[in-house]
Amino acid sequence: IGSLTHSNGWALAAVAHRAAAQAVGIDLQLVKSLPYDISSKVCTASELEWCNSNTEERQLRVLQIFSAKESVYKALAPIVGRYFGFSAAELTWNNTQGNFSGVLLEDLGSGYNSGWRFVVQAATVSGVPPLSWNNKRKVPSDNNNHRLQTSNPEVLRPAWIVSWILAN
Repeated sequence: IGSLTHSNGWALAAVAHRAAAQAVGIDLQLVKSLPYDISSKVCTASELEWCNSNTEERQLRVLQIFSAKESVYKALAPIVGRYFGFSAAELTWNNTQGNFSGVLLEDLGSGYNSGWRFVVQAATVSGVPPLSWNNKRKVPSDNNNHRLQTSNPEVLRPAWIVSWILAN
């Protein structure tokens, strides 16, 4: 079983043997300023409370929840055979373990019922080898000079949110 994700010219794949997990989901998001606030579309009331508890990290926390819920969707949607929204699950950050505990808030079917609990691993990473970008299309080129050819300061030191779930 497996899952794919891509963002801004990068792609990741996650695979697992069916003996280890029934489903796998992965998501990758570039940490950047958003043109608008997505928190009301993505977060439950308790998740929004966590996001708002640290104004400096609010946007990062919203992106972390978005990415984690995307991972849940990528893992479970192929099994349950239907679309479900961000409100189908609620996440709680486990500071000591560095991951999210999750619970389904609605019945999705195929054994994934309201109350089903899961863990979504999450990491924010930086230091990805920079790329040179074609100015007309966001296509990485291999110039091996390890410098970005851009004036966008958000791209000069990229940071990424990576989240994944192995569902049993």
